[in-house]
Amino acid sequence: MSKTENAIGEDLPYKDEPIQILPNLYLGSELNAANLHGAMLSGVPLVVPATSDFKPLKYKKIFWTHNQENLIADFIPAFAFIDEARSAGRNILVHCQCGVSRSASLIISYVMKVNRMTLNQAYEFVKDRSPYISPNMSLVYQLVEFEKTLK
Repeated sequence: MSKTENAIGEDLPYKDEPIQILPNLYLGSELNAANLHGAMLSGVPLVVPATSDFKPLKYKKIFWTHNQENLIADFIPAFAFIDEARSAGRNILVHCQCGVSRSASLIISYVMKVNRMTLNQAYEFVKDRSPYISPNMSLVYQLVEFEKTLK
């Protein structure tokens, strides 16, 4: 089994590189984040891990589980970190284990906020760029609640 395959031999998402969602904002997996050398070479020095056991040079760690509730409170500090990097012209990688649910939900919420999009619009916007996203239902419900705060 290679590093780009899971236990049953399926290819993992983002096996080659993270995907750019907005200028300076990338979505990927822990495999991308673990490859700091590759990330540094492509100009991605900042990382937002939504998983454990990773310590990049500069990061904002969010301790999320797949079924955790009340994540909206974590959005604001994460958004500030992302905004700081983007406004300085620095690339930032947002990831969780696979880049499919938790980190995708954070990216969707960020796109909703900065692009003033509905949840459906932001989901489609991100999905057009990354076919791998698939937030779990718990996170979708929280994104629905977040959407209400933006109105």
